[in-house]
Amino acid sequence: AAGSGRFRFAPSAPLVAGGLLEIADGERPLLSRTLRVPDRVTAHLLGDDRTDGRLGGFVQEAAHPREPEERPEVPRIAAAIGTGSGLVHL
Repeated sequence: AAGSGRFRFAPSAPLVAGGLLEIADGERPLLSRTLRVPDRVTAHLLGDDRTDGRLGGFVQEAAHPREPEERPEVPRIAAAIGTGSGLVHL
């Protein structure tokens, strides 16, 4: 059917409801409406991993993990993996 995919552009559709796709000109026919991807979504798809500024009061960046040489268990794990056993219990 010609309109079988129209539900994908409904306000409750996952891409629209999740804010990944914006549809403007709601009074116009579907094929003539403007589709827009928010700048933050585009930036993420291009590799920008910064937190959206609107989430500043809700999100706290996790501490960076320690470097391998700062973790005493790393040499033991590497040695165990190096034996070729395929299974290492931590």
